Amino acid sequence: MISESKKTILLVEDMAIIAMAEASTLKKNGYSVIIAGNGNEAIKIASENSILDLILMDIDLGKGMDGTEAAQIILKNQDVPIVFLSNHTEKEIVEKTEKITSYGYVVKNSGETVLMASIKMAFKLFDAHRLRLESENKLLESDRKFQTLEKQIDDVIWTMDMNFRFTYVSPSIEKMHGFTVDEMLKLNLQDFLTEESSKKVFNILSEEISSYIKNKKEDNSVTFELEQIKKDRTVFLTEIRARFLLDKENNPIGIIGVTRDITRRLLSEKALRDSEKTLNLALEGAQIGLWDQNFKTGIVNRSDHWAMMLGYDPAEMKNDLDFWKSNIHPDDIETALNEAERHEQGLTEFYKVQHRLKCKNGNYKWILNWGKISERDEEGKPVRALGIHLDIDEHRQIEESLKLSEERLRYALEGNSDGIWDWNLKTGAVYFSPRYYTMLGYKPNEFKPSYEKWKEFLHPDDLIKSETTILSAIEMLNPFSVEFRLRKKDGSYCWILARGKVAEKDSDGKALRISGSHSDINERKLAEEELKKNENKLNSIFKAAPVGIGMTSNRVLQEVNDTMCKMLGYNRDELIGNSALMLYPTVEEFELVGKEKYKQIEQFGTGTVETKWVCKNGKIIDVLLSSTPLNLRDISGGVTFTALDITERKKTEIALKESQQMLQNVLDKFPGVVFWKDMNSTYLGCNRAFAIAAGLKNAVEIIGKTDFDLPWAKTEAQKYQADDKQVMNSGVAKLNIIETQHQSGNKIAWFDTNKIPLIDDLGKLYGVLGTSTDITNRKESEEALRISEERYSLAQKAANIGSWDWNMLTDELSWSELVIPMFGLKSGEFKGTMAEFWKRLHPDDIPMIEEKIKATIERNENYRVEHRVIHPDGNIRWLLETGNVFNDKDGKAYRMLGMVQDITERKMAEELLRNSEANLNSLVNNRNEAIWSIDNNHNFIFVNDFFKQEFFKAFNIELKRGMNALNILTPEMTELWKPKYDAVLSGEQLMFRFSNKLDNELKFYEVTLSPIISDGKVIGVSALSQDITGRKKNEEEILQRKEELERFEKIVVGRELKMIELKDKISELELKLKELP
Repeated sequence: MISESKKTILLVEDMAIIAMAEASTLKKNGYSVIIAGNGNEAIKIASENSILDLILMDIDLGKGMDGTEAAQIILKNQDVPIVFLSNHTEKEIVEKTEKITSYGYVVKNSGETVLMASIKMAFKLFDAHRLRLESENKLLESDRKFQTLEKQIDDVIWTMDMNFRFTYVSPSIEKMHGFTVDEMLKLNLQDFLTEESSKKVFNILSEEISSYIKNKKEDNSVTFELEQIKKDRTVFLTEIRARFLLDKENNPIGIIGVTRDITRRLLSEKALRDSEKTLNLALEGAQIGLWDQNFKTGIVNRSDHWAMMLGYDPAEMKNDLDFWKSNIHPDDIETALNEAERHEQGLTEFYKVQHRLKCKNGNYKWILNWGKISERDEEGKPVRALGIHLDIDEHRQIEESLKLSEERLRYALEGNSDGIWDWNLKTGAVYFSPRYYTMLGYKPNEFKPSYEKWKEFLHPDDLIKSETTILSAIEMLNPFSVEFRLRKKDGSYCWILARGKVAEKDSDGKALRISGSHSDINERKLAEEELKKNENKLNSIFKAAPVGIGMTSNRVLQEVNDTMCKMLGYNRDELIGNSALMLYPTVEEFELVGKEKYKQIEQFGTGTVETKWVCKNGKIIDVLLSSTPLNLRDISGGVTFTALDITERKKTEIALKESQQMLQNVLDKFPGVVFWKDMNSTYLGCNRAFAIAAGLKNAVEIIGKTDFDLPWAKTEAQKYQADDKQVMNSGVAKLNIIETQHQSGNKIAWFDTNKIPLIDDLGKLYGVLGTSTDITNRKESEEALRISEERYSLAQKAANIGSWDWNMLTDELSWSELVIPMFGLKSGEFKGTMAEFWKRLHPDDIPMIEEKIKATIERNENYRVEHRVIHPDGNIRWLLETGNVFNDKDGKAYRMLGMVQDITERKMAEELLRNSEANLNSLVNNRNEAIWSIDNNHNFIFVNDFFKQEFFKAFNIELKRGMNALNILTPEMTELWKPKYDAVLSGEQLMFRFSNKLDNELKFYEVTLSPIISDGKVIGVSALSQDITGRKKNEEEILQRKEELERFEKIVVGRELKMIELKDKISELELKLKELP
């Protein structure tokens, strides 16, 4: 009995008695048997039965086709092992069957043992054949993935021998170095490395080799940086990741590595440092105090201006948090510390609080303390925070005066569900009510209201219509109403109904102020859009469906799609309004279909029947008709139907039933190795394939020899005989022995061998029968596949690049091991579908990725996209994906294959640079002082918004970057400013005052000019100008009062002196009176 699951054999034999005997033998050995009496019947059975495991084919099948012809027809349509069974032993017949298939050749009456062994060998050969195909496909797949990796990544993948000579270089070397692959393979390390880097790499790799040989550590990877030289002799910096290639004994036989050009990363880091330096210089010039808190050490570093703002010398400050806490006003300390704690817990985006700090002289000053935690550890605990101090003492007094009026206005607006807005056209000032902010997901006053801010939030598609409506209403003094979309804080858009009218006009009747409201109509618009989308979707399905679709009422055609018109040859007008009877060949068929269809609808809610329709040209087609009523309770309301043309399918079914193909018995020389021995392991015979492997001229020469007489290795001969004894002693077959064999011509082959005990009719064991399948090609393919997959895996790990494979037909998505953690998942969590992939993407990136995939599929463009993914823990990472699409022979895409790499660190560096620049612009543009900077040629580098506005008022000139700061001044002003600019460009720092008449009012300004220094050189001037007109008036008034006091003191002192003189004279007279008699 066979040990596998029960297999089915098709026995093709024209002699009924022989067929019955052979079928009995097969069934006795555990096989299921189907019998065919001729070639045609065999072909028919084979085509209708996919469960056939083997065909036992006779060659002579009487009249009609013989077994060889039947076998050829069967093998054209399916892959199944065929063993020929015949009385023929002629050479030409054997050779003929060899050309058809080579799974077995058995001479009739060879006995049950030989027949069963031949059948089992055929199964082994067929399994080996399928394994070989699978191995070859896997090898091709691995090579294709590796080739895709080579094409998609900018990094260079390479391998070296132990003499540090390249043995492989990926094609991206030409993009990085300028050398072709062939040129690079001929170079030594010294040819493309600087002298210092050559020494460095020799030292590193030599040390790693020594260390590995000594310790045999599992992780032998190493990362280092080298300066490399391009073909044009340009020097650039690279990052190298490398590890050893090991043989089976884990001895190093080479090196595999990945080279990455890190020039761009270094430039980004330098740009970030330069931006931070510029920001610090600008903040210093803008008189802003900075602080930097380290939560681990408890140290707080503060800028000099932070201390001077409170009247301290910087050396007097303590660099700890207690210094700040101890100087907070008692009424403010709870708020300041609570806000700090909330920010540390991640509940607020910024730490922003106004509080009072004690100055050195004992007075308190209002400070705007604004900062943010810039770094957290793996547990989310704060590590570092940065922030600024702004002196807002004067602003607080102004705010108090406005507080009361704002509170009254707030009470009025809170009762209204609409957002209220007011726009002063003369000053540009804009007001938004609290509801206006909350409608968009913001806190009240979270951003500064302005017309530009409204335009910034406006959907680009709504800009022209909305702005035109509002500006026209202002010009025509008409009320207006317009619908548009505004972007909310979370990035989504909501629909707004805006109403407004002119609220104030000037003496000429022109609009001065316009006000109105915003109503949230998002739910209404979304419902309208969803309805429209569903209508469009239904229309699209109706038009594009590959089947005929229509609707009838009382079996009169009311609507049909283009597919149905094309199927029948009518146009739409010829069908609509007519009875469906026109489509049927007879009235009886029309009535029969209606009866059956409506019967099914009554029972199941839908009806499906097969019928025949007549086309316009008279052609009759087979149709599968399915109908469903619009309302199950009232069929008279109409019925929708689909009609599928199944004419070709019906023809195919008939053709398959009519085509009875022929099967034949095939007798051929057994394609594998067959041999048999006596009880002493002496050969009694073998087949031709075995004789050739043993270096014999023919099979007869094997008789009387043992394994030690043949070219096998001694150890192999010993093992062969040991297996023989085991089988003969136990009487049990030994199957699937995987072994090597040294053959003639120094060839080494691999075999899958089965050994079966030979037992005579009396049950006596008299030897062993062996069958072997040559699996050398399979072994070589498996080894090649192992090496290729190892190379592919090492390359991916070294470059930290994962691969993905999307089967577009099944929508299955497979990831390599490195991809899974990139999406925040653990092994086994990924479900292997595109739906799971879309689920992990950042919502804002999905439309862009969809467009990229569409372009790749439709225009065969390379797929390259940077996008974000959201991990289950909420963490967001940036990934770079590249790939290609594969099309079938008809040009239809069926598969996409590509690579993915985590680029979060690069994106973070770019974001830091952008944030740094944005922070600088935000800080200086929100100041009510003029701030600007010029280069060594007196050209503007930067001008803040306040300075632009003030300068335009004074000179009617719009300042722009690159404009010369002296050329736009009057000659008198140039004489004032040029010497001062030049003095600062020579390294001095100046502070001076000047006056200027603006709108018939004399204005006084205090200016601070500071040199901008980079790498020890002055590269420009930063300037800060403050309007001190009010302070100047106060100083003049104090001086006047002082002069008046001095005059008063002189008058009083004069009188006192006269009184003293008068008293002296009186005293003198009194003395003279006493002297009189």
